[in-house]
Amino acid sequence: MQLIIFLIAFLGFNLFLFKVVGWLWSSDNPKKAANIPYGQKAQAAKTILDITRKMAAGAKAYVDGQTAMDPQVKKVAQQLIDGAKEYIDNAGDLFEMLSLVIPPTKPILNKMGDKYSYIITEDNNHPFQVTPYIAEISAKIVKDASTEKGKAQALFDWFVNSIKYGDSKRYLHHKGYRTAAEVFNDQEGVCGEMAVLFVVMARSVGLSSNYVSVFIDNKGDKVNHACAVVNINYKNIFIDPAYYTFDINHHFVKILTDKEAVPHFKQMRGA
Repeated sequence: MQLIIFLIAFLGFNLFLFKVVGWLWSSDNPKKAANIPYGQKAQAAKTILDITRKMAAGAKAYVDGQTAMDPQVKKVAQQLIDGAKEYIDNAGDLFEMLSLVIPPTKPILNKMGDKYSYIITEDNNHPFQVTPYIAEISAKIVKDASTEKGKAQALFDWFVNSIKYGDSKRYLHHKGYRTAAEVFNDQEGVCGEMAVLFVVMARSVGLSSNYVSVFIDNKGDKVNHACAVVNINYKNIFIDPAYYTFDINHHFVKILTDKEAVPHFKQMRGA
């Protein structure tokens, strides 16, 4: 009887934890409107599943230690716990991998409101893709910067030395615009592609950054151009890797939210 109560309690708690995990990803999660980053949700889910994994191990040890238990009952109990543990282990490994997609959110991201939803990777046609390697390199680039402007400047300096203007390698991926990950790997891009990569790298180190459409540039010419913007202490600093200019003064621009930038990018990509 004691064993039955124990198993019911164990399974009940597991179901509760799995419901919490499901809530993190469900469309009716009210916090989803607050733009919980993908990696942060994965980390939270992994933490919950780690707790459940430890409970499963404890339950198995408890059953194994019952010498007076009916052998058939013990066998069923062990099978039940082993099955739960296998599922928990697999799910935990999955969420551990997902949690590595994006570095933990930094407090500065709380200021970004509903301008964008940080960075996602599920959609291969989404401009703001990030990989663990991009995040790692971005962090190394800004490691000596003590201010947000310093971080932005460090990323820009890296761009000038590392990403050349061009589309000679575009044929390797797609007929239109490349994603941030593709531009990073090719080490080249046109204005919109370079802007997308800069936004991704800036966001990955905690900066508030967006894609910008440019209609009249700093010379007063009408253009079909793009750059990036970083908002620091409520001041916009426009950064144009294609024009090799930090804090550029374009005359007429539109800062796009992700809701506007993603369809624009997909149209330019031909997706």
